[in-house]
Amino acid sequence: MTEPQRALMRRLAAAFGDEGTGRMLVQAALREARRASLPNEPDALLDFVRAHLMSTLTEELGPRLVAALLEDLEQELAAADRPSTRVAIGSMEPPSTRRIAASGSMEPPKSSGVRVRPNVVLCDTDRFARAALARSLVGTECDVAAAESPTEIMSLDDRIDVAIVNMQMSEVASMLGALSARAPDVRVVAVSNDAHAAESLLRAVGVRTHRIVPRGMRSLELRAVIKRLANG
Repeated sequence: MTEPQRALMRRLAAAFGDEGTGRMLVQAALREARRASLPNEPDALLDFVRAHLMSTLTEELGPRLVAALLEDLEQELAAADRPSTRVAIGSMEPPSTRRIAASGSMEPPKSSGVRVRPNVVLCDTDRFARAALARSLVGTECDVAAAESPTEIMSLDDRIDVAIVNMQMSEVASMLGALSARAPDVRVVAVSNDAHAAESLLRAVGVRTHRIVPRGMRSLELRAVIKRLANG
């Protein structure tokens, strides 16, 4: 899969809160277009999305969210296509999108001039809650992934900058432990109405940097919290 294709799939996964829905819609669009695979080039890929995915996405997500998704995708593809963000050796991906080792510690040099998008992971076993949260984060200039188990956290390819964790999950302690093991410097947004219990658990599992927010926090406020944590 090419980087433009991966960018589209990341955007769809963020919008729906899971990877399966986006793959299903893409497969349906490919059948409609009588294609075996997505276009490789950014411009052709965007044309494909407009011609064969826009109407379905609008029905599922609404016009405003789809417009934001498409705008973000266009900006990401344009940024990745600029010569200043390309890696000189072979077919390696730009530093901002490169897959990294499980330690999650590798980052591009600060002097490279490449703006690194923070990777945000939604940790919640409730698929509908994940989807709603993912939709609210579209347009925040971050890449969003979802995990509903410690195993999924450990199997994530990219680094983890910020994790949003539902503290009411039955497996929350295991999830936090996996986050700490996978990315020791992860910054956690703990969603809970019991700040004392959340604080005790976060400290017990060794989460170094965190912010506790109430359930039902407004999207704009949550975005601001994520931005502050992501910027360190």
